[in-house]
Amino acid sequence: MAQRRRTTSANRPRPGGRVRTAAAARTVKRPTPRRGVLPFKYSVIRIFALSSVSMFYPLYWFYVSRRNASTELGTTDQTGLQTLGLLVPVLNLFIVYWLCRDVAKLRAQAGLPAFSAKTYVLAPLLAALGSALLFILSATLGHGIPATILVLLGLLTTFAWIILTYVLWGMVIHKFNQYWEARGAAAEASFSDGETVVLIVGMLAPLVLFFVFGFISALSNPSFGDYPSGRMEQDGPSGSGNSADYL
Repeated sequence: MAQRRRTTSANRPRPGGRVRTAAAARTVKRPTPRRGVLPFKYSVIRIFALSSVSMFYPLYWFYVSRRNASTELGTTDQTGLQTLGLLVPVLNLFIVYWLCRDVAKLRAQAGLPAFSAKTYVLAPLLAALGSALLFILSATLGHGIPATILVLLGLLTTFAWIILTYVLWGMVIHKFNQYWEARGAAAEASFSDGETVVLIVGMLAPLVLFFVFGFISALSNPSFGDYPSGRMEQDGPSGSGNSADYL
């Protein structure tokens, strides 16, 4: 009886009726993803390759990344409206900055090195403004060596802007993947039905636009529908305009 009544400090009841066992005391809590989050990585090569064949795939990546970041932070961002807002000039700069800022917050929570979200947005913007300024100056100068030099500088700046945009985008993707690795979810995301639809629509959209604009251009052409035989009917076989001469 005395042995049954003996209790150790490890399993002695605590206030509130809970019993702490030695096994529970040694258990280490591991971070688990919040409900609704799919903590899967999207490799940089995959994003760039699919974006090159589908014009809508960058929007899909943003939608998935924005949704997952908002869920991790516990915020209620309007993911769909922000994705559509990427098509609006000036507004898209703020939307991209908000995503970079939230990725930096998540990295800080996971103990990863932070990065400046403003730099990732302002650097491509300054390059684009510099390119536009060089082309405007070349147009005001007209023809000549200075204008030609400005055009070449504008082309180089435009190329640098495109490269810089993709480099910074790839760095953001990599930094977001590092966060998922720190959360213990480093598996590559599988293709979803929505992703497949975005790829197909993005590949077919340029072809549809090409045929639509080509058809509209043909209809707007004044000579569309004219036949070479029209003048022969008007002027006659010899072009004299009087068919009685051949009777």
